[in-house]
Amino acid sequence: PVLNDIVVGLDDEVKTIIDRLTRGSKLLDFVSIVGMAGLGKTTLANRVCNDPLILSHFHILARCTVSQVYSMHSLLVQLLCSISSRSPGEYLKMDENDLVPKLYKLLKRNRYLVFLDDVWEIEAWNLLERSLPDDANGSRILFTSRIQLQFNPDSRAHNLRQLTEEESWKLLQKKVFGKESFPPTLGKVGSQIAKLCRGLPLTIVLVAGILANTAEDSWEEVAKSLTSSIVLDDEYCMKTLELSYSHLPDDLKPCLLYFGAFHEDKNVPIRKLLWLWISEGFVLKTEGKRLEDAADDYLKDLVDRSLVAVSKQRTMGGAKACQLHDLVHE
Repeated sequence: PVLNDIVVGLDDEVKTIIDRLTRGSKLLDFVSIVGMAGLGKTTLANRVCNDPLILSHFHILARCTVSQVYSMHSLLVQLLCSISSRSPGEYLKMDENDLVPKLYKLLKRNRYLVFLDDVWEIEAWNLLERSLPDDANGSRILFTSRIQLQFNPDSRAHNLRQLTEEESWKLLQKKVFGKESFPPTLGKVGSQIAKLCRGLPLTIVLVAGILANTAEDSWEEVAKSLTSSIVLDDEYCMKTLELSYSHLPDDLKPCLLYFGAFHEDKNVPIRKLLWLWISEGFVLKTEGKRLEDAADDYLKDLVDRSLVAVSKQRTMGGAKACQLHDLVHE
C-alpha cells in the first residue's frame, strides 16, 4: 500500500534526480534512489515520474514493482500494461518469448523512462535487459532500492536523506489535518512529536494515524509515550523493516543483531565494533584477507543495505563511528 502519497520538502532531491534523468550521456543509463525502509523512496520516485519536465522529456514512461519475489513474466506484463491500452488478460496469456519482442518493439526508437520499484538484486535487471533497446537517445532506468546496487561502473546511487524537523512537522500537519489549518495551540507539542519521528516518513504517517484518532488535549500524552515500539505495533511497518533483516546473508545477521547490545542512539566506534565481531567469532576467515579487512567488508555491506548509518567521519577520511536508526534498533 502507498502509505505516504504526500511529499513534503525534498525539492532539492527531486531537482537532482530530474537533472540526472534528463541530462548527461545519450546511452541508456541508470539512476537509483537508495535508502532504508520507510524513507519514502517510492513516493519520491513517483513525484519525479509525474513531473511535467519528465513527462515532456520522455516519449514513454513504463513502471513495475519488483520486490523480493518476482518473475520475468510478471515484470514484463506489468511494464506492458503500464504503457499499452490493451487489457492485462491478453498479456497474461502470452509467454515470455512473445512478451519480450512486444515490449522491445513498443520502446524501440522512443526515448523511454522505465521505473523499477523496490529492487533487491541485479538479477531482476538481467532478466529485463534484452527487452529494453538502447538507441543512444537518452533513455533511462530509474530504480528504488534499500541496497546499493552497481548496474554499471559509472552509476552512482542517490542516497535519499531523512526529512528535516521542519519538513517532518509539515508532513504531520498535512496527514492529520489535510488542507485545513492546524490549531495554533498544537504547534509546540506537534513539532515535538514530529521531531520524535526522526525524519522517517513511514513513522510520521503512522503517528499521524494515531493523532487523527486522539483528542487534541491528549497530544501531550502521545508525545510522552511515543517510542519506536508503538510504531512497530503496526504490522505493516514491522513487516517492512523485517524484510531487510530476512534478506541478509546468514553471516551478517549476528553482526546486525549485535547492535542490540549498544544503547539506542549510541555512536558505536567502528574499530571497537569490528574487534568485538572478530572476538565473538562472527567474521569468517577469507583466504588472502586479514580478519580486520573481512570485518570491515561486513560493515560496508550493512551500510550499503541501508541498515547501518555512518555517524562520524575521521578527519583523515574514512568512517569513525556508526549507529542504527531507532526503528531498526527496536
